[in-house]
Amino acid sequence: DSKERYWMGGSNGLLCIEQLGMPAQTCRWYRVNDVHYPIRHNRVRCITEDERHRIWLGGDMGINLLDEETRQFVRFRLGTNTYEWIYDIRQAKQGMLEVSTLDETFTVKPDYDKRTLDIVTRRKLNGSNASHPQDKSIIRRWGMKDKYLSLYSDKECLLLGGTDEFVV
Repeated sequence: DSKERYWMGGSNGLLCIEQLGMPAQTCRWYRVNDVHYPIRHNRVRCITEDERHRIWLGGDMGINLLDEETRQFVRFRLGTNTYEWIYDIRQAKQGMLEVSTLDETFTVKPDYDKRTLDIVTRRKLNGSNASHPQDKSIIRRWGMKDKYLSLYSDKECLLLGGTDEFVV
């Protein structure tokens, strides 16, 4: 990240290494039930640094933001959604984020006081009824059928990820 930390997530939590290769190198391992660095679930699917250098974490625990002072992750609620398996988070315009679940992509505006992500737009993603020609093209190209994660359209349509069984 911009503070020269290395973040690595997977199925057994999240590692943060600071000052890699230096005598003062430190490592934090965020895991469920860890006394010092707890997180809500060990499955980490994405780590993103936003334009203001904040670290966002997504996975089977929902969406969390790193509190730099306490070095703890704080949960943010995605609208009124209770299904919060997050597969991707990326920076959008004007301080907003794009967040993907298995079948929807949301543009959200963080409310830091309420610890919520207010939904500005949502796009349902469904491989069997993809509405955009670019979506159908990518689905056919990769043979993904209904198993793709997320598509974004800025200037072009990009495939950002797949299920645990699919790797590009």
